[in-house]
Amino acid sequence: MNNLIKSIIKKGCRNHEDLVLRLSRNINYKSGIINKMIRYKEKFNYVINIRTYGNQFSNEGKQYKDSNLYIYNDINSDSPITENQYARQYLQYSIHFNETIIPQRKWEVIITDEEAEKVLDRDWSTVDTIEIVSALRILSHNIINKSDHDFNKIKYECILNALKENVGNLTDNLLEEVLINLLPFHKHLKYTDNFKNLIKVLDKHCEKQYKQWPINKMFLIADAFYCLNMCKNSNFVWKLLRKMNSKLNKITPKNLVQLMFLVNVNRKTPLNMYEVEVILEEHLNDLSINELGIIAMGFFKSKTKIRDSKVLKAIINRLICEIDKADDISIAALLKLIRYSMKYDEMINFKMLLDSIIPILPRLTLQCLVHIIHVYAKVHMYVKPLVDIVITRMHDEIKEARLKDMEKLTYALNVFCVDTTNPIYDKLIEEITNRLSNDKTEIFNYPWMFVSMLRYLAMRGIFPLHLIKIAMDPSYINLRTNAYILGWEHSLLEYYLKIEKPEYSGPFLSEGILLTSTKRQWEIIEKNQVSMANKIFTEIIYILKEVIINDINLYTGRILPHSIKNHVVFGLDENQNFVSAEPILSKIPDINIKRIDDTFPENVKWIALVIIYYKHIIRETNRPVGIITAQVRHLKHIGYTPILITADDWLQHTDVTEKKNYLEQLIRNT
Repeated sequence: MNNLIKSIIKKGCRNHEDLVLRLSRNINYKSGIINKMIRYKEKFNYVINIRTYGNQFSNEGKQYKDSNLYIYNDINSDSPITENQYARQYLQYSIHFNETIIPQRKWEVIITDEEAEKVLDRDWSTVDTIEIVSALRILSHNIINKSDHDFNKIKYECILNALKENVGNLTDNLLEEVLINLLPFHKHLKYTDNFKNLIKVLDKHCEKQYKQWPINKMFLIADAFYCLNMCKNSNFVWKLLRKMNSKLNKITPKNLVQLMFLVNVNRKTPLNMYEVEVILEEHLNDLSINELGIIAMGFFKSKTKIRDSKVLKAIINRLICEIDKADDISIAALLKLIRYSMKYDEMINFKMLLDSIIPILPRLTLQCLVHIIHVYAKVHMYVKPLVDIVITRMHDEIKEARLKDMEKLTYALNVFCVDTTNPIYDKLIEEITNRLSNDKTEIFNYPWMFVSMLRYLAMRGIFPLHLIKIAMDPSYINLRTNAYILGWEHSLLEYYLKIEKPEYSGPFLSEGILLTSTKRQWEIIEKNQVSMANKIFTEIIYILKEVIINDINLYTGRILPHSIKNHVVFGLDENQNFVSAEPILSKIPDINIKRIDDTFPENVKWIALVIIYYKHIIRETNRPVGIITAQVRHLKHIGYTPILITADDWLQHTDVTEKKNYLEQLIRNT
């Protein structure tokens, strides 16, 4: 029998047939292959029962019909699976996490409503802890098939209060049983005060007891809190993460996966992530590509980079070699971490990775495709086949797209300056308009995504005014947050409207809110300034003032309040004499859009130098990204003649004479 099992595993189990195998403890199997087996919904000591060999989610829509089987499931079949849901399902259906994931239970006992009523009607003030736990188990069998309309929440108050009073008497085994039996209650009682208070008391109890538990027990209880939707707010889970700092050298590779799943859910961590990276390097070859995807989620969501370039390169090589084995969400998670961790001079590896992704694009879901194009837009790496495929899929499958997917695509369309005649723009606007007419839920639940999408469209010069009026309405703005701590999206939209759409008659931000938002953004820009960009800016001013223009003052401030950098401005009259703009522009507040109007001398061409560096250029081209093309367009709208100077062009000229000649040529050719 062992030889048969070994031969099946050796072939990779790609036949997608159902098999019943009995495995002994002593089989030396390859963890990377056995890990891809989907486990059956009931646990056995030495039996893998009804395994489907192949990609874990290749048959994603399959539902198990055993109505007596209770499995924790937070996935809405009407919505795409999220990263958290995917990661939790992966752990649940992998045999390697049997001891650290809440076990699935078979409800073999049928408890009628009459029997449940008898239990609920008891006087719980004098009942001991074991009886309460036993009663909770009985009620959990009854509640599993109830719907909201035939569920009376008030009836459960007494037993929940009794359980809360006896939490301190729970043994470790009883605690585990209580948490498992509470899972069916969560659906109906999660918003009630009694249930919330009970979970808080259980959390405090775990906080006191967890140091005595082995690692697997800690992870098991933490998983119960995740299933109870308490993971983010649990002091116990936070202290468990902190405790792991002293146990990192003792955890198994599979423990590491579950640990990073908890980090992913919490989005912050007290862990020493450098030590986690060291452990990851040690166990890299013991983890499947999808387990690496879950670990990548933890790093990315906690805003932690992979600092060792060797580890990063090893992850890239694994993804290139095993791209066909990786699930869609794992691919997206790994790409996001790789992009976040890479330095500018390492991007060649990212391009190599793209070569392995292009062939599999047709099989990927729309959600995964949007993640991929968003990642490559973030690093300004334009690949036409990728852009074309994503646009086509979005056009054809837009009804299934989330607002988040559409927002990510509009970001990429803007970065890559995709032609505004492309029908995808009209399709996106049409879909958003239809959703506002039929079901506003998503747009009103995620207002910043809606506004962000309109911002990217505006950068391309596309203004769906009927949607913008909704986004700028004070009642819609207040859905997100206090107006004075708005994001930059609304302010950008307002400036774009004032420059390009004077006919807009809808609401604007108040002057105070606009000023606060703009000044906050200026501070962020100042903090993130690049020394190379500042050096080039200073050099250009020096050569203009000292070599080319000797007798006038240059203006070196803001013309557009929403621009990323200051501009260098001067005039050129009909006789090619230089004219200073500084006396006029310096008197206009920086918060204002500094248009050329009647206060400026006539018959003068007002030149604005726009200086950009590599972060504003599409890689391997000399084309600016969307935000720069929008800025150039705005300068033209308000009367200036913009001249674009890229860092690459400037640095090609080595001495002052060459740079002087270069600037003079640019000015003469305007």
